[in-house]
Amino acid sequence: MQYIKSLSLNSQGMNRKITMLTQKTLRENILEYLKQQTILQNSATVLLPISKKELADYLGVQRPSLFRELKNLKEEGLIEINNRSVRIVR
Repeated sequence: MQYIKSLSLNSQGMNRKITMLTQKTLRENILEYLKQQTILQNSATVLLPISKKELADYLGVQRPSLFRELKNLKEEGLIEINNRSVRIVR
């Protein structure tokens, strides 16, 4: 039974990653990742479980591209960032 649960969780994780990699824009990928984390952490404000460099790798982009898009999202008032803490505002 534990094996089946483990396979199920692994499959769900792979499905989330496939969804992220097939999204149209980096912005959509970032917001989707953050939404997933709010569900997993059961909180509107999430603590990133990985570094921003690891997040860039996970999303398949260069670190400067990730930082630039996070900055744009913050400037547009869509997210608030404080180190590894991120909150989706709207």
